[in-house]
Amino acid sequence: MQDTEWEYSNEVAEDEFIEATEGPQYLVIMKAEYSKDSSEYTLGLKSLTNNAYINLRYWLDKRNSETGEIEPNSLNRRVLVSLKKALYGPDAVGIPNPADIVGCAVEADVKLQESKTKPGNIYPRIYNYKAVPTSVAEGFGNPEQYSTPDTDDGVEQGFEE
Repeated sequence: MQDTEWEYSNEVAEDEFIEATEGPQYLVIMKAEYSKDSSEYTLGLKSLTNNAYINLRYWLDKRNSETGEIEPNSLNRRVLVSLKKALYGPDAVGIPNPADIVGCAVEADVKLQESKTKPGNIYPRIYNYKAVPTSVAEGFGNPEQYSTPDTDDGVEQGFEE
């Protein structure tokens, strides 16, 4: 097979792909977007546990299988409301505007689940977000975001700087 020389012939991958791990961890929101056309809310999160990058999609609407009508996806909306509460405090209402949350840190229990449509493929899932301790918000997230007081109970999770 011929290998024609071109401007990317000597390209070397800078970072090795890191698999997401299951369990509670701190995550920094690197990307947040919403597409009104597809009703898709997308998050790109970097784990402070092992530097894995996690892409998640939440659809705010779904098609009712019986009627064919488009209706709110209450499960995904509930997850995104928990994201807003984690970032703005327990009294926050609604789903956060993606433009406001990039750079913030959250805590979540990452689950690894097999794809229903592609058996053998495992994808990370998050069903609830929590506020991070103040030291994590100040060191890795947005110091203005809501956070919980730091504790000295020895349960602090490991993360990399």
